[in-house]
Amino acid sequence: MSFLIPHGWRTRLHILSRSHRHLGFICAAILIAGYGAATIIASSRDPGFSSHDDSAALRHYFAKGLREVAASTKPHDRELADWLHDLCTDIAETATEWELTVPTPENFLKTGQVFEIKVREAIEKHAGPQDQQALFTNYVIASLDAKSPQGKEAWKHIENAAQRMPPAPLANEFLGYLLKDADRRMEALGAFRREGAMPEAEHARERALVLAIELGEVQALREMLDQPSYRVAASGYQLISAGALLGDWRMQIDGTLRGLWERARWDVVIVGLLAASLWYSVFVRFGDRKPWRWLVPIPAVLAGVFSVGPTIMVVHYQDSVMGLSEHGGFPRDLIYYVAGVGLREELCKLALFALFLPWLLRRRDPLQALLTGAFVGLGFALEENFGYYMRSGFDVATGRLLTANFFHAALTAPAALALYEMLRTRFAKAEQFIGTFVAVVLAHGIYDWAFTGGQSLPLVGDISLISMVTLALLANHFFHQVETMARPSGSVISLLSIFVVGSSIVVSVSLVMVAVESPSLAAVNMTAAAIVSYVPIVIFYLRRIGNL
Repeated sequence: MSFLIPHGWRTRLHILSRSHRHLGFICAAILIAGYGAATIIASSRDPGFSSHDDSAALRHYFAKGLREVAASTKPHDRELADWLHDLCTDIAETATEWELTVPTPENFLKTGQVFEIKVREAIEKHAGPQDQQALFTNYVIASLDAKSPQGKEAWKHIENAAQRMPPAPLANEFLGYLLKDADRRMEALGAFRREGAMPEAEHARERALVLAIELGEVQALREMLDQPSYRVAASGYQLISAGALLGDWRMQIDGTLRGLWERARWDVVIVGLLAASLWYSVFVRFGDRKPWRWLVPIPAVLAGVFSVGPTIMVVHYQDSVMGLSEHGGFPRDLIYYVAGVGLREELCKLALFALFLPWLLRRRDPLQALLTGAFVGLGFALEENFGYYMRSGFDVATGRLLTANFFHAALTAPAALALYEMLRTRFAKAEQFIGTFVAVVLAHGIYDWAFTGGQSLPLVGDISLISMVTLALLANHFFHQVETMARPSGSVISLLSIFVVGSSIVVSVSLVMVAVESPSLAAVNMTAAAIVSYVPIVIFYLRRIGNL
């Protein structure tokens, strides 16, 4: 097909050919352009903050929240209450993380600030009448120190406002937050439900649903979800969890679809698809050069996306019925990540892969089975990325690209191939499938445990390096399987070029999106520093992909 490419374009494409002489320059140019654009955006949108101020990103985060409060079409006092709750949650942890002084009620009453954020000014601007402003002020004081004399007095004022007939707007919501922080969750549920009876109390209804699910209050859930206002306030995840508690499959399916829709934010979708497209291109190139080869894997990717729904359904069953829970110390955390996270995710991905088995068995192509499993895993990672970008921001995009995106694909691929071989041989290779699946589940669980749950193992300390070793071993196994089955593609652009240029583009776009999302030079520089830490992983991929 090369005769279809004009001679001039062949010369340009040769820049990305197997010589790779210009790859370093192209990669550097893309990265410099991305960092430069991010720096310009951050500086122009908020030039008053120094990139050397470690707490600038924190202030930017809450300043952005205040701008959203001012721009909201909903009642500003309701939006401000949610903003204040975000600010006042885990005060001590926030102070430790950013190396700031823990604020006290006395400091707040004197300065009107929390972490140098002008809270009193925000209350006076958005909270409405004087009595409503007093309610907001009392909530801040009680949140800062509920056991201090000022905190006890502020709590009492909120309780009195909540007990009026009718109660003051937001009084029960604030009381619910305080009760929950004091681990009085049943009382907090009651407070949120009383607040939820008000037409505009969407946040309170959402909090009530979360607490009812956590507490397993089936009757309360049924009563709330019978009301349209609570149905609207429920997130997709909450509907799935509530449906599991109530035994309502229709509700769980509705929650799965709603969860996908909730993540359909344009910037999240663009960055997610861009990151997934890199590995998608690499995996396609592993296969044969057949017609429609760039479109054939799309159903497998979509199957991986939809496998997240059943996975969330299993979460509640494992938590409530099997009693699997995190933060139980070693070895309970390890068991949770292996028998909980690893088992449910790999089982659900494999179940969706099974839809393609009739087609794969007719084709009798082990490489296609391996790659179909990889595409299912990639689809799962794609949907999971949307959630990470929504919760944590775009600074995690590069890390997800180099770890989780490939990790999920490399986990599902060997298990899928083993399942295919077992059925192709009429269960003659059943032991091989069982061994492969158990190994995949163990690798998944150990990776997650070491990366998140096991970093503070007694007498050992940080063991997050184990997760990188697990990723490297799994990647070696996957690439070895590809090497033994793949056929030379003869394409003009090499795999290494696709990976290097594609990774550079994803990194640059993520830096720009960080600057747009949090206009702070500190945030951009912190993201850039985190990206540099992934250089060893990049070198590993370059060595393995360069040999294919």
